[in-house]
Amino acid sequence: KKAEATAENLKEEKKLVTSLNKDLQALKKQVLSDKESRKTIEMDLEEATKSLDEMNRNSVILSSELEGAKSVISSLENEKEALAKYLTEQRNASKEAQENIEDAHNLITRLGKERASLENRGKKLEEELASAKGEILRLRSQINSSKSKVVVNNEQQVPKKDEAETKEVPVSARKIVRRRKTNPS
Repeated sequence: KKAEATAENLKEEKKLVTSLNKDLQALKKQVLSDKESRKTIEMDLEEATKSLDEMNRNSVILSSELEGAKSVISSLENEKEALAKYLTEQRNASKEAQENIEDAHNLITRLGKERASLENRGKKLEEELASAKGEILRLRSQINSSKSKVVVNNEQQVPKKDEAETKEVPVSARKIVRRRKTNPS
């Protein structure tokens, strides 16, 4: 009975050893699989670390670029303000120039009218001058003819009344010319 019980125990222990061996083999396979998984995870971890380092470097670069962009934006805003100010000044200058052009145009128009008026006045004065010259020439010829009568009629004395009349004629002619010169209309 003891031998049977021992044999029975032995069989159970053999089964247990076989089962433990199977478990050991399974555990060895699991350990190998875990080692490979660990290597894969370590490689992935290294890649993730490298990627994180690169992302950190890119973040630093992007941060400095962002600062540069902010600086550029700030300077562009300043330029925009300066350009807006300049544009306003130019608009004002343009308005003023337009007003000056209109004033100049009005002045030119007025001067043109004054010129036309002065030209007409000058023509009238030339006509009056020509008329006065004609009158002077007529009076001179009249004086000359009266003088020649005096010379021809030397023996006959011209009454003093005639001499007074001939002397008055040039004076009155001068008065007419002077009046016309002083009276522009």
